[in-house]
Amino acid sequence: MTRKCIILFTSSLSLCGLTMVTTACPPPDCPDCYYWNGSSCVPCDECYKCVDGDCVACKCWDTGTPIVGSINVQNAKLCEQKTHTSSVSDTDHWFKPGVGEGHPADSLTYSWTASDGTPLSSNAANFAWRAPPCIQEVKITLRVDDVPNSMDDPCPGSTRDDPYVDFQGTSTVSLPDGCSEGSSQAISFASHMLTGEEHCGTSCGRTGPMYPPTITIPLPTYYDCKWIFSVYADGNTPCVVCPHLFTEIEDGNDPDINEDNLCDIYNTFSAASPTCPPYGNSTCIQKHEDAHYIEWLDFLEAEQTAFLGDPSISDMTIDCDDATTTTCQAAASARESAIVTAVYQAWARAVTAWYDTGDTLAIEAAAACFEDLINSICSVWNCGNCMP
Repeated sequence: MTRKCIILFTSSLSLCGLTMVTTACPPPDCPDCYYWNGSSCVPCDECYKCVDGDCVACKCWDTGTPIVGSINVQNAKLCEQKTHTSSVSDTDHWFKPGVGEGHPADSLTYSWTASDGTPLSSNAANFAWRAPPCIQEVKITLRVDDVPNSMDDPCPGSTRDDPYVDFQGTSTVSLPDGCSEGSSQAISFASHMLTGEEHCGTSCGRTGPMYPPTITIPLPTYYDCKWIFSVYADGNTPCVVCPHLFTEIEDGNDPDINEDNLCDIYNTFSAASPTCPPYGNSTCIQKHEDAHYIEWLDFLEAEQTAFLGDPSISDMTIDCDDATTTTCQAAASARESAIVTAVYQAWARAVTAWYDTGDTLAIEAAAACFEDLINSICSVWNCGNCMP
């Protein structure tokens, strides 16, 4: 193509009084698929495309426009329902020479995940989430990706597809209100000795009856995604000497001994058993009753040890699908009746075992005391006529 110039005459004063002539030339013809950028011919690029050899303006889309926003992650109690929310957008940008620019928005996809493995597969900006049954820190991740919407008149190579973005937050999963941690299980069967003479019957000494216990079941404690149960059973047991029911004989010099009652006293103490009235010795009777009480405690301790394996007191695994397990209060309520029943049964077994032992061990425990008392009496009195 022939290049044409326009001659312009411009007059001006100069030292020589000459008229200056200048020329203005149009842009040169550029080869096919090139365009004049003001200083040179360059190939169609950036916001131009080649159409029939000419560079034609097109929509030039920015690449890598970021997906922006944030998520709001909620803390929760065990198994509690919470909604994690997000506010995310992806606004694209295009420019077309001679036309202008635009800022359309793309559609988005959402994918929620949690570090504890709980399912979070909802394709939604907000997600209703149930916390796990264990206290922990759960990392919540939301991956947002764009779905590039249609493009009209795009330049070659332009795209609206932006890289996905991961948004993260941490949910602290804690215990329900009023619950506490604790890994130790406590089982206690206790019996308190009642020594007041108001508990006496008609014998010189008395152990029993074993009154039903007062049962205390504290709230279970949390450990390793389970509730740990404890129980305390406290009962009262009379173990008492009743000196108002007998004449105290302390030794052979006791003024209450005489020829008429010598053999009665001798035979009473020879039996090594507090079968009085009318005669007794508080020290020996106490040894007899103490032995009964120790036996009772031994049977009670055996039942306490065995109770560790009772199903009523076993650990309760927290199950978010079972409302009776999700709080310490609900767990206590669910188990209370079974624990109380099991404790009463264990207590009854201990009582039965104690009654079945009879007086043998108690008589043996007091035998030396009664023997010493008889020897003291016989050192002062002639007991020969009382011996069989």
